[in-house]
Amino acid sequence: MKALKADLQAAGMEVTEELQVRFVPDEDALNGCEELGQRVARRIKGS
Repeated sequence: MKALKADLQAAGMEVTEELQVRFVPDEDALNGCEELGQRVARRIKGS
């Protein structure tokens, strides 16, 4: 994860949050993914 974050930042992207899930995600992990996706979408849309 650290290498990916560093690569994204080196490419000029802003990394504001991280979410780590290993193996098969449980319901909480899936909900966290959905919430993070919604926050990213809102940020991209500028709202």
